Amino acid sequence: MKNNEIEIVQHSNMNALEIFMVKVGSRVLHGHDDLEIGVLLKGDLNLKVGTEDIRLRENDIYILNSYQFHAFTKAEKENLLMVFQIPSDLYGRIETGLEHVWLKNNVIRSGAVHRDIRSKLISCAMVYFSDAPYKNVLCASQILDVIYTILTGTNISVTPSQTSVSMQINTGRLARITEYVSENYTEKISLKELAESEHLSEYYLSHWIKEMLGMSFQDYLNKFRFEKALRLINRGTNLGVLDIALECGFSGSKYLNNAFNKYLGMGVKKYMASDKSAKPSEAILPVENVQERYSFESSKLLLRNNYSDKH
Repeated sequence: MKNNEIEIVQHSNMNALEIFMVKVGSRVLHGHDDLEIGVLLKGDLNLKVGTEDIRLRENDIYILNSYQFHAFTKAEKENLLMVFQIPSDLYGRIETGLEHVWLKNNVIRSGAVHRDIRSKLISCAMVYFSDAPYKNVLCASQILDVIYTILTGTNISVTPSQTSVSMQINTGRLARITEYVSENYTEKISLKELAESEHLSEYYLSHWIKEMLGMSFQDYLNKFRFEKALRLINRGTNLGVLDIALECGFSGSKYLNNAFNKYLGMGVKKYMASDKSAKPSEAILPVENVQERYSFESSKLLLRNNYSDKH
């Protein structure tokens, strides 16, 4: 899969639901048509939803609406995430309008509703990663029970169908733009050309990007290039400062240095001579997918050994 796009979720184990265990290093901005629910079983994790940056901590539950753009980056501790991706058909056909439900709060951290949802999700996963007879039926019923708890116990709204279509269009457009940046960041990128490819005015697209990403297009592009340079240096490179700048799309070392001063509070040479422990002053923008997805058998073992009697 390319770095930035609308993800087409492949439901490999059962058509109505996909559950997987994953250790996340980074996951670029993306969106998909499935409702996504995740439980952070271990560690901490940075979640970006639209323009909001959220620090997830152990046992937090996050919920992402259909076509809601999001990204992940590793925080301080090793993480283990259990992810549920649920097609809207599973619940949308049961009750008209449910496919347009919008969860206003993306994270549930504590309380009775949190405990109830977490227990039900782990129980559902236990069945999913098993060889139980008719497990598809049982998993579907359990996940519907989770959705009912969310609907009755959290803050939701119902979006008009027009708004739902608009969100899908916005997700597709943002995916195309971020994907273009990911593939062409080493070259000169023109907002005017992007606007023409989207059949929009440059003025409109500029304001639209600011609304979607919380930053201007040029700031997004510079930050993307900075993150590429940071990763290049952290992985070890024999390139000089100018070559690093050119390799990552900056037109000269001055602009690379400006980016390092902005996000790290020090110039490139000082950072290269340091112990590389400096952290960006703002949340990291993920520029590549780094994750370890566990196999069916490994997931089954993890759940059985660590969570079978704790939910």
